[in-house]
Amino acid sequence: MTTSPASIPELNLTTEKTATETIVRCTGRITSATSGLFQSTIRSLVPETKTIVVDLTDVSYLDSSGLGALVGLYLSAKKANCQLKLINLNQRIKELFSMTRLAQVFLAPEEPVRERPSSLTVSVNELSKHYSSPEGNICALQQISFSVGEGEFVAIVGPSGCGKSTLLKILAGLLAPTQGEARLRGTPITGPRHDIGVVFQSPVLLPWRTVLENVLLPVDVQRQRRDRYVKAARELLSLVGLEGFENRYPWELSGGMQQRVAITRALIHDPGMLLMDEPFGALDAMTREQMNVELQRIWLERKNTVVFITHETNSPS
Repeated sequence: MTTSPASIPELNLTTEKTATETIVRCTGRITSATSGLFQSTIRSLVPETKTIVVDLTDVSYLDSSGLGALVGLYLSAKKANCQLKLINLNQRIKELFSMTRLAQVFLAPEEPVRERPSSLTVSVNELSKHYSSPEGNICALQQISFSVGEGEFVAIVGPSGCGKSTLLKILAGLLAPTQGEARLRGTPITGPRHDIGVVFQSPVLLPWRTVLENVLLPVDVQRQRRDRYVKAARELLSLVGLEGFENRYPWELSGGMQQRVAITRALIHDPGMLLMDEPFGALDAMTREQMNVELQRIWLERKNTVVFITHETNSPS
């Protein structure tokens, strides 16, 4: 049985259900304008089938928003024990996937996968952190070791109270470990550094500063020349969808927009590592989902190394 559940001028989706799978044939463009329809249509099929095959034969264009939509769909399907397969990708889409870890998820084994850079940005070795209390020592971290490659997006997932934020504070240089060490590009992290950006759960914007002035706050604190960063700040605001809001104040923005400003502020120095401590935890579910996709798009554009702390299993990595 074939149906046409959804269609707009730039995208048409047709589904065909068989005994073992549901095939979704896409015609047109999967972009920021059409990704909402694309996601909602396929998500509506997840409860009904164990395998969804997305045929991209007639997809002429897929941008980073479309790619982010595919990531969100893959995570949602996986959570529901549903398998999402992509078939008939054109060369451009294959190239887009091959630059990320998504190649291991979506490309068939026979498809060529571009080698990722082997250089490490973050290296954590035997890291431990103990706190003293009247009842004795409290172990927050015990012999943690991992590494993050240049340009990778890594999520650290765990329940509240397991030491995620403690780890982030150590990586940010805000807290000293009890033992072990963390390195950024080969140099030990012993204190706050200009090449580390941090985004917390709350945007922490200064209410008397405009959006542009909040983005430039690190520049002012470090007594750098503003004129060297204004152009970059405007370009970043455009990247996160805030072009035209440069002279607005925080109270004029929604929660999601404020968090975009916080992300832009953390990126103003093009940091070697961007740390994010549950940055969307205070947002409502719909805005959080939108921001997850936005973050994927920003990362694909910028390729900064990102360590994302979360307790959610549907994080954007």
